[in-house]
Amino acid sequence: MPNQKHTNGTLTNVKALPRVDIIGATLLLGICIFVVTPLQFAVTGDSFGSTINIVLFIFAGVFLIAFMFWERFVTTKRELPEAVFPWRFFLDRRIMGMIL
Repeated sequence: MPNQKHTNGTLTNVKALPRVDIIGATLLLGICIFVVTPLQFAVTGDSFGSTINIVLFIFAGVFLIAFMFWERFVTTKRELPEAVFPWRFFLDRRIMGMIL
């Protein structure tokens, strides 16, 4: 059953795996984790100025910059993998306004 098709004809097997942007997804997940964790610490009474929160926010910034560079590289390369967040989203004011 590994070559089973959906009704629209797309394959749901290992052949689709090279299309997945694993690096971009990992960087995006890291950004989310490094932003949400200090917010959770703040709920428990830890201040935003604590060392752990500052370090986590710095890591989030580093991951964000790496994510932007990676997505630019993947989008302009025009090959596999497909970008998680295509560069055209960064350039469109309406999309960035909705996200922010």
